[in-house]
Amino acid sequence: MNYQFRELTNSDIPEALAIVGQHTSDHFVSVSKKYIQEYMTAETGIALVAETSDESIIGYAIGVVYTEETPVKEFDIRHPTVIEYPEYPVLLLKQCYIDSDYQGVGIGTEFIVEQINWGLREFSVNGVFVECWVKPATRSSDELFSSLPVFTEAYHSESYYSTYESESSKECKGCLQEIRDCECSGSIYIADNVPLFLELMEGWG
Repeated sequence: MNYQFRELTNSDIPEALAIVGQHTSDHFVSVSKKYIQEYMTAETGIALVAETSDESIIGYAIGVVYTEETPVKEFDIRHPTVIEYPEYPVLLLKQCYIDSDYQGVGIGTEFIVEQINWGLREFSVNGVFVECWVKPATRSSDELFSSLPVFTEAYHSESYYSTYESESSKECKGCLQEIRDCECSGSIYIADNVPLFLELMEGWG
């Protein structure tokens, strides 16, 4: 399969959101548009697409580096335990969606390597973290990060949002049920040795 990675542009956003729509609700498509626009213009952000030889977008990924001046405030849910994030600067892998017809061939893993290489090159990141939101229908992100070298699971809950969200009347954006009935699980994975990860992934695929 012939495809290449390049920076995500405004003209790519409709195709990127169409891919999100294959996997989640209309509400989260709207949320994802805001994320994409924020991260593609952020000074420490990265936004990439995978494009085939016929210029079709088959996936995208966004992330951001938190520097010493920017505390990690990614999670609005409250964790019952302290998550030991790597020392700053640290890269958050925020979103990665792959077209359903191209899943399972390694594009997601290549996105991760591309983003981490960028984070190390541009900001000398000390570590990487990701929140895997797992809907009942799929565990693809969770399964991916659990299989990668260096990444370790720092936290997991089978009732991710119902455990942490105080306003139980809210609707989960994933399964579209009230938080108290939410069936989504979630994990936080952390990699604190970026050079070792890239060394082990060298020549991957």
